[in-house]
Formats: sequence, structure tokens, C-alpha cells
Amino acid sequence: PVLLLLLPVTVIFILPVLLLLLPVTVIFLLPVLLLRLLIVTVIFILPVLLLLLPVTVIFLLPVLLLRLLIVTVIFILPVLPLLLLIVTVIFLLPVLLLRLLIVTVIFILPVLLLPVTVIFILP
Repeated sequence: PVLLLLLPVTVIFILPVLLLLLPVTVIFLLPVLLLRLLIVTVIFILPVLLLLLPVTVIFLLPVLLLRLLIVTVIFILPVLPLLLLIVTVIFLLPVLLLRLLIVTVIFILPVLLLPVTVIFILP
């Protein structure tokens, strides 16, 4: 019951004061807190992380590389020829067919039509 009586007082009197203090907190306190966090990170956490780096390289890296190799061999390698085929058919085949058509029309067709022209059309 006492807490329920305090609720309107909190909402009417204390909450507006806290809301007024919010810009002050953001403008003055936040930079100080961020600076403290940066200092603590650089002084205490960064050296620990740097100490952990050799452990990571020695123990974790081989495991990660092995996982990558396993995933590549099991999942990516079987799909690779299919992907290559799809890419070839979708992107390369139209270009190759267009080249073939151009070469045929410009170079091969006149050579093939020459005897026909000489034998049937010229006389």
C-alpha cells in the first residue's frame, strides 16, 4: 500500500526531474564514462587479449582451419561442378554461341557459298 501511494508521487515529481537530468547526463557524463571504458579496455583488457593471441594461434587456428577444410570437402566441393556448369550455361554459353554465329556469318558462310555462287549463279 505504501509503495502504491509512492507511485503517483514518483511519476508526478521525480520522473520529470530525471527527464530534465537526462540531457545533462548524456552531455557531461556519457563522454566521461566512455573515456573510462576506453582506458579500462586499453589498460586491462587489451593486454589479456594480446596474451591470449598466441594461445589462439597455436590451438584455435588449426581447429578452425580443419573445420574449414572439412566443410569445403563435404559441402562445397560436391556442389562446385554443378555451380560451374550453371555459371557456364547461364553466362558463358550465350556469349560463345554469339561468337560462333558471328564467325560463321562473317568468315565461314562466304567461303561455303563461293562454290555455289561460282557454279550456279555466275554462269
